Amino acid sequence: MNIRVSDLHHLPGELQKAATSVFWRGDSQDISTALLTPIPSVFLHTVVRKGGISTALCYAILHSYPEASVSNFRQLTDSQLIFTVENEGQLIDDIKGGVGNRKLNSTLQDLPSLLEDSFFNIFQEVHLSFHLERQSSCAGGSSIKSKETIEQVDTSVSDVPPNTNKTTSINIQEMMDLIAQDDGASLFEEGKYGEALFYLETYLKTVSGLERSLVQLKLALCLRASKRESECNPLITEALTYIEKTPHLSDQCLKYAEALRNVGCKYRNEAAYSRSVLIFSASAFAFSKCLNASHVAIGMTNCMTDMKIVADTDKSTVKCKELVRHTFLKVLNLLEAMTKCDELIEALGTGYMYLGRLYKHNPRTAVVCYRKVIASLEEWFGENDARKRSDYGTTTHNLAHTLQEMGENFEEVERLFEAAIERQEAANDWENSSATKEECLKKSFSALKEVRTRRLFTKAQSTSQQATLTSVSKINIIGTENEASIGQNSTNTSEFVSFPVESQAKHSSDSKKLFNVSDLKVYRLLSTAGTTSGGITTTESTEHSENYMFQLLELENGDELWERQEYTQAMPIYERCQNHLSSTDKPLYMLKLALCLSQGNKREESKKLLTTTLQNLEQDPPVNYHCFKLGEAVRQIGQRYFRCGCYSMATLVVISAAKLFARCTDVSNGPKGILNCMNDLRNCVKRHSTSFQHQLNVEKVLTQFIDMIKSFPSSETARKANILGRAYSVMGNFFLKTGKEKAAEQSYLSGIKSYEEAFGTKAETYSTYGICTHNLASLMQEYGKYKEAEMLVKQAIERQNAATNWHSEREKEESLRKSQSLLAHLKR
Repeated sequence: MNIRVSDLHHLPGELQKAATSVFWRGDSQDISTALLTPIPSVFLHTVVRKGGISTALCYAILHSYPEASVSNFRQLTDSQLIFTVENEGQLIDDIKGGVGNRKLNSTLQDLPSLLEDSFFNIFQEVHLSFHLERQSSCAGGSSIKSKETIEQVDTSVSDVPPNTNKTTSINIQEMMDLIAQDDGASLFEEGKYGEALFYLETYLKTVSGLERSLVQLKLALCLRASKRESECNPLITEALTYIEKTPHLSDQCLKYAEALRNVGCKYRNEAAYSRSVLIFSASAFAFSKCLNASHVAIGMTNCMTDMKIVADTDKSTVKCKELVRHTFLKVLNLLEAMTKCDELIEALGTGYMYLGRLYKHNPRTAVVCYRKVIASLEEWFGENDARKRSDYGTTTHNLAHTLQEMGENFEEVERLFEAAIERQEAANDWENSSATKEECLKKSFSALKEVRTRRLFTKAQSTSQQATLTSVSKINIIGTENEASIGQNSTNTSEFVSFPVESQAKHSSDSKKLFNVSDLKVYRLLSTAGTTSGGITTTESTEHSENYMFQLLELENGDELWERQEYTQAMPIYERCQNHLSSTDKPLYMLKLALCLSQGNKREESKKLLTTTLQNLEQDPPVNYHCFKLGEAVRQIGQRYFRCGCYSMATLVVISAAKLFARCTDVSNGPKGILNCMNDLRNCVKRHSTSFQHQLNVEKVLTQFIDMIKSFPSSETARKANILGRAYSVMGNFFLKTGKEKAAEQSYLSGIKSYEEAFGTKAETYSTYGICTHNLASLMQEYGKYKEAEMLVKQAIERQNAATNWHSEREKEESLRKSQSLLAHLKR
């Protein structure tokens, strides 16, 4: 059974056309009630907007008749569409009796409140008609196009509806106007502006409305090409003023906006840069009036890209660049005022990224723009989904580069370049970017290498300058008058030579090759340049800096020995280098040295160094943005302590790592780091004595870890709830291992509650939800509560089968095997 919907002509032009599919979950999906049913309410308004009249009707039917199943939306006539009802029921009965018309129109008028989106106000003044159609009726005079049929779209723009009177004939004058229109448009597109001039002047006399504005802009470019500049500016002014004052544009605003943008490109190609920017601005305004959010986002992004091309052109004047920046802000304000959806957030991100580049002469403003892009993408998509977008990584690179040019601290710049590389690697939309993934990664790797090199030389130069200052003070005491030359001793960091320094995270076996003889000669020249004063050379300073370089190379050798677990050989190296470490690196190397001392039978020295290092780390922690990276490094060192059997020391190191994770600004990975620390601590307890558990009060520490996870902001509720549930599971296993069944039961119940409160019925999609249920069932069996245990283990099997986040199929099978074995045992 089919239902025909009439009176679509009362709607705006874009809502008069039926859509057969809509983009959802990364793919094009057929529009139906089955599609809309599982979509979370927070995304419904976006999907309904994308699908136009088809999804609006589909949602109204689903809301009014939840049992109905409809699909196959297609166009019948210009003002009618039709769809298929797959099951006869209340919807069919109400349409027959006329009740369906009232209910569906009432729901359509309530869409603004139901979907919390003012976009749907357009339905409040419209009344559509619904009629039953037998499926065979389609075989009659009005044929329905299948999905595979490609309809030729009329690309002309007009405010006047087409004349449907079949008996109307075209007179000679109308025929000549049509020919002039076609000839003028054809010659203009070919760039033959002089020849197009006559035809466009002829056509302008007969056209009105928005089409007239478009012809005026084309004609103005032809006049300019014909050296009649004095006539072109009034035409441009009149056309753009009319567009700006037209509140709703036309029903075909998408085609009109794209036609405007194409004209703007023609102006740009003819080096009429300022005029092209004004036309791109008008095009963006026209795109903003479209009803489809995807069209708005794509169109306005293209306009901003076109304007940025103008600003980047060498021949673009300072005034023109100022105009571009001013116009960019207008376009971004239009986007900011719209109801947000994925496409518009991406367009905003691209716009602010471009604006940051346009403000490269004003780095502080550029930094504000770049930070806004990153914050917007993270806030809307979450950090994990933001990483899939290339703009996220490229903007991080641009932010790092700008901060580097501003002379900000190297540590933050280095961290941002590292993040840029990681985010660009994760992005999967490079086909939409003007640059390739390989090009962007190459720039980021090169920039990261340069930052590390400069940071290395800054440390060395700082040491050199200290020695130089000592020499200077001695010269002043002697009474040297050459203070001008003394003031030139400091070396500008922008003049540093970039050497190929590899990442310290990489364990290279040829670390001594980082600096060769010729490199050191260059470094000597750099260090001694400007250090001569009154015939005295600071040779001692140069020698000290060279020694510092070789100590860094030696430190690389120590790391290599550490990785090979040759601790006694690494120990003397770390001892020699400990006074030349940065405040960030020193805690890590002191923790390594403490383990080396322990393995070298210097246990008292080892304990003293460990406790001092951990106390210093807690009393003087690093800046928050560096805490996650440092915390993970400390945790991995703690694992090395475990493997060496230093369980007490390992536990202290892991606790310190968790405290660092709790301080970090990464709300996605901070809780996960604490969870990993809980797992490390549980593994430690498995291998150690009961007295040690009481000594360090592991139970209290684990409780503190859970409180740390809870303290993170709830910007990523799903991730946090999942990690919290897993943390309760780890704690329950700990209590079970130490014979505290009641405490274990409470932990498993807390884990189950955490999932249910956060996810409701969707909690079963998480594997730990089912695992906690199984462990609780096992405890009930221990208590002798067999009926309760049987009920719980059956729930556990259902939940584990429904879970979708297993690490592997093997893990799922093993977990289910245990639950099924427990169930079989209970049934016996």
